[in-house]
Amino acid sequence: MKPRLALFIILMVFCLPQYAKQRNSSRDNQSHRISILDSLHGKTCCKVKDSLQTKDSWRNISNYLRLDFFATLHAYYFIHARDLSSEQSSVYGYYNFSLLDRFQARHLVINLAMNNELGYRKYIDSIACKNEDLWVFKTDLLSTLRKGLKFSLSYQIKSQLWNTWSYHYDAANQLQRTLYAGFYSPGYLNYSAGLTYLFWKNCQLQFGLLSAQTTLIKNTKIFETRAQHQLYGLERSSPKQTKWGWCLQTNIPTHKIRKRWYWDHSHRFFYQHGEISQKSNWTIESQNGIYFLFLKYLRLGVLSRMNYDKVISDKVYISNTLLFGFYLSNKL
Repeated sequence: MKPRLALFIILMVFCLPQYAKQRNSSRDNQSHRISILDSLHGKTCCKVKDSLQTKDSWRNISNYLRLDFFATLHAYYFIHARDLSSEQSSVYGYYNFSLLDRFQARHLVINLAMNNELGYRKYIDSIACKNEDLWVFKTDLLSTLRKGLKFSLSYQIKSQLWNTWSYHYDAANQLQRTLYAGFYSPGYLNYSAGLTYLFWKNCQLQFGLLSAQTTLIKNTKIFETRAQHQLYGLERSSPKQTKWGWCLQTNIPTHKIRKRWYWDHSHRFFYQHGEISQKSNWTIESQNGIYFLFLKYLRLGVLSRMNYDKVISDKVYISNTLLFGFYLSNKL
């Protein structure tokens, strides 16, 4: 771009708003003079809004950022344990970090959300086992159709960050470990285009009219270490598969329901094209958390999860976790 043209564009961008402001001011003064003359003649005046005053500027932008961190640490120590298989001295640590950013410029909205959690249990004089490992990243591009209703494009990544190992004793009674899962092994990529309804504050209900779900295994070594020809619906010869259908998603960030009581919820239902009565075409993920905040930096809560994917298991996976620990947040 030529320097003269660039300078002309910059002058137009910064001078036009000032010109419009002066124009509006002059019109207001003229309208005021006309209203005085009309009142003197006993006439009523009808105000007409200037079209320049009803349009929003692209420079009127807003940004909402929320960070939340939670951590807990506790230990078990047994003296003269009665059952060595279940009563083993250990130290357990867990953290959860979440980020939510909402950028808006006129009719365009960009949402960024990330969640990472990790939990480890270290047995005294023994192994360390990973209990929790989750990484989710999601971005939405929204364009306003009407108040509260938007056209949306969504992209989501779900995986774990660290390797998962399984432990067993060999014939010589030596403890061995084998690779069970890893980063993007498995990994899930979700795409969606459809409609989004906004409610409350930064809460949304998404209906993906056109959706895709990609499952992949980046480290194919787990087929060998787990001695399986098929894992997560994938074979070693083709460790990536995409399914098409539609999805329904709900996302409610941590929301205050009463004094000191907070609630968050996320739900995703994906339906692969086929017979809707066939449960093998369903994928359901749901998470619900209720928290009680006290003493400024302490939090007590219950986190419930439910997952169903017939490719992994015929049964519904449900877990409930009681959390008590230290938290930091810039919005709660």
